[in-house]
Amino acid sequence: MKMYKAIIADDENKICQLIQVMGNWEELGIEIVDVCHSGDDAWDSIQEKEPDIILTDIRMPVYDGLQIINKVNEKYGMSRNICFIIISGYAEFEYARQAIQYNIVNYLLKPLDKNQLNDALQKACNSLNMKQQQAENEIKLQENRRFLQAGCVTALQEMGIHDVSSVDDLNRQFCTSFETGVYQGMFLNFPFSISESENLFLKTFMEKVKTHFGFCHEVVLKSEGTGIYLVLNYRQEDQAILPQVIQGFYKSICEIAKTYGEFQIYLGIGRPVGEIGEMRRSLKEAETAELSRLIYEGKMLISYESLPGETIGLYQLIPMKKFKDLEPVLEKLNSFEVKKWFSDITSLVEKNRGALKNAEVLMDLKKVVAGIVREVLSELEDSLVEKSLQDLNVSLKQASNLSNYLWILKTKVVLLVDQITEIVSQRESHPISAAKQYIQQNFSQPVTLTEVAERLNFSSVYFGNMFKKHTGKSFNAYLTDVRMENAKKLLKKSENTIAEIANMVGYQDVKYFSKTFKSIYGVKPTEYKKMLASLHAHNLNI
Repeated sequence: MKMYKAIIADDENKICQLIQVMGNWEELGIEIVDVCHSGDDAWDSIQEKEPDIILTDIRMPVYDGLQIINKVNEKYGMSRNICFIIISGYAEFEYARQAIQYNIVNYLLKPLDKNQLNDALQKACNSLNMKQQQAENEIKLQENRRFLQAGCVTALQEMGIHDVSSVDDLNRQFCTSFETGVYQGMFLNFPFSISESENLFLKTFMEKVKTHFGFCHEVVLKSEGTGIYLVLNYRQEDQAILPQVIQGFYKSICEIAKTYGEFQIYLGIGRPVGEIGEMRRSLKEAETAELSRLIYEGKMLISYESLPGETIGLYQLIPMKKFKDLEPVLEKLNSFEVKKWFSDITSLVEKNRGALKNAEVLMDLKKVVAGIVREVLSELEDSLVEKSLQDLNVSLKQASNLSNYLWILKTKVVLLVDQITEIVSQRESHPISAAKQYIQQNFSQPVTLTEVAERLNFSSVYFGNMFKKHTGKSFNAYLTDVRMENAKKLLKKSENTIAEIANMVGYQDVKYFSKTFKSIYGVKPTEYKKMLASLHAHNLNI
């Protein structure tokens, strides 16, 4: 339960003491933070202690009770929830009644009554609790509205002109107020993350939106990573004033962002459209315009309409075959080859920098690369791939120039490949260890790759490749090494015959056992045993 702070203000010390004794402070969750005997002391204490409840006498030196209430309302207005309880004598009863227009919960007549005092304190607590709940509800409503707005922008980014049945349907689904008219997308890019935790910034941002775009039928926004998407809906006749309004809006946003540090904010503006279903194009144009700062360095506010004509297409710049070459490189999880592939891409883009009229080709490059990465690597580690691609989108929006954009694209993909390589290695090390242990325990039996792979829920081909990658040997070669090492131990320490030893290490055919032994150690098992006997006779060991 929240503890409320209270100040008692009365020029009669006995009255102050009586209030302290009679109040059920602890039970009500109230802490007395100060007791004052004059109006000026009370005013100073209010500013310092920031109380929730003030019990004040009407008549006090310097400032009377009503003057204090008036000063509090003038300074704090609706920003502070403060409850006043007025204390007065019979002579001031009518005077106290006139103060009801202020934020007064109750007034108490002298001599004070314990029950009336505690009823007034309870009423004050109830009022504060209600206002706190209202504030929390308002925050939740704003959060829900932001959530719905973000959903609306996402829907408009994904839907084509034929996917939006009507403006009314969109309004019903997302609680918006779109009307027939003009629609336009904008994208603001900040050098810091605009998360939902940045309530103060978003609140101030929305105030600027209302100030500058108050003439619009509707304005919805979505914060994502370091950027904010805006969808404007306004009357056709207001289209002429929009460039000037956007300029003013941009300047005001730059001003409030200065509190976060000295940096640049970039704004991209899409072309206006006459149908809500065309907003996908306008929003994409806004992103393209903003990202075009990498080509036209120094520009911070870019309209898509101001960009030159058609730019070179992605597959004109980079042959489609080059993208197909990326797939096998990713499949092999070869980060060196991935780096080389991106180096080739960077060279092609840098070589044709002059053919880039806007940033569309850069956005298409990211989209195609992300698609290939998702298709090839998601099967190995889906959640990591999606998280990495989201991070890639955010990081690319922070690129400082064209070369940096291409470097980020390369670095993030290479990092993902390295992370997945490590995960796959760790994931595969367990079944390899299990297979090795099984071989050690069962090498005397007819062990096969198929049998072990099935036990570990792998296909024999996949597991065979995995085993060789981790051990440097094929499954059968590793099994043979284990059998031969154990055969050597038996030849050295047991009196068993060669046939018996062959059987003990998993060979039914003695001749094949002898042939295999000689291929590895250069001598037959019988010769090896004779060597051991001769060395033993001369007290030598091998």
